[in-house]
Amino acid sequence: MLRPDCVFVFGEAKYRSSSKGFVDALMKVHELVNDRKHISDCGSLNKFYRDAVRNCYNEGFALALAFSLSGTDIESKKEDWEKRIKELELLSGRDIYVIGVKNNGLF
Repeated sequence: MLRPDCVFVFGEAKYRSSSKGFVDALMKVHELVNDRKHISDCGSLNKFYRDAVRNCYNEGFALALAFSLSGTDIESKKEDWEKRIKELELLSGRDIYVIGVKNNGLF
């Protein structure tokens, strides 16, 4: 995704019937940044979004985690999610969008 301020948002979405979707998505995003896979994506978009690509090369990008929610007590999980994100120092200081999709049995 491209934000209006010329910042790419790279992300991962995971559906799991258990509550493990957040952890799986987080680890995949961490791997993406750690292995610098987002940089290759930036290069292929250079002729369309030069300012955003320049930002990306200068570490100006954001991340998104989307995952299925199987429980109903989301508030109690938020603290754990924040803790896990902070533990991955590679992601610190970065805008991170956390998107939980409640599984209501339609999957």
